[in-house]
Amino acid sequence: MEMNTKKNIHKEVYCGSELEKIQKNNIESINSGYRNLDLELPHGSWPKSCLIEILSREESVSEIILLLPTLKKIVANNKYIVMLSPPHIPYIPTFQSFGIKEKFILVVNTNRVMEKLWVIEHSIRCNLFGGLLVWIKEPCTFEKLRKVQTLAKRSNGLNFIFRPLEAKKNPSPSPLRMTICSDKYPLLKMNIIKRRGPTKLTPITIDTSTIFSKKNTSKLKPNYDLDCIPPRNRGRNNILKKNT
Repeated sequence: MEMNTKKNIHKEVYCGSELEKIQKNNIESINSGYRNLDLELPHGSWPKSCLIEILSREESVSEIILLLPTLKKIVANNKYIVMLSPPHIPYIPTFQSFGIKEKFILVVNTNRVMEKLWVIEHSIRCNLFGGLLVWIKEPCTFEKLRKVQTLAKRSNGLNFIFRPLEAKKNPSPSPLRMTICSDKYPLLKMNIIKRRGPTKLTPITIDTSTIFSKKNTSKLKPNYDLDCIPPRNRGRNNILKKNT
């Protein structure tokens, strides 16, 4: 007896070769702002209601530079951005130059994993944020991450978690895992190591020059402008300030 297999598969079960179909069917997510990255994301954009895990070797602001177009779209919808334990202090004038208003940025600092989980849980229960950005440099077990992933399913926003590159060797419940590193300005290098769809073996090069060209510095003083410092230093001192 033949059976129409695809017709009987649950809607949340994906075939490994159907990335294109998933992209076309998703209408709720926010795209990354980079076409070549969107083409490789399982939904053609950032998936909501799940963990998006980004791993990096060095402590930098590459992940924030990557997400600037996304954050701008979030606040354009009057949604809050929650930053939990960022390694640097958000530099508000630069965020404002990208159209990200200060009143929509909430920063919470704690160095304890359990306290971070508490903040994540209550942020999701409140469900007023559009983007939750969490930095966890401490060791975190699969069980704790699974709890976060379970909580993320209840949210309507984007849930990003940033961890050290060493965590790549450990299993994770995150449906989407990526690595990121800075390259020669204005390029970033990314690798997708886990996604709902076929395996992506080649790196993705992200050109961030387009987002810097869209900055609005008309209301900022010259010392607030990223363009007044050498390209090699952009994004380090003028997007986030080092915690001291």
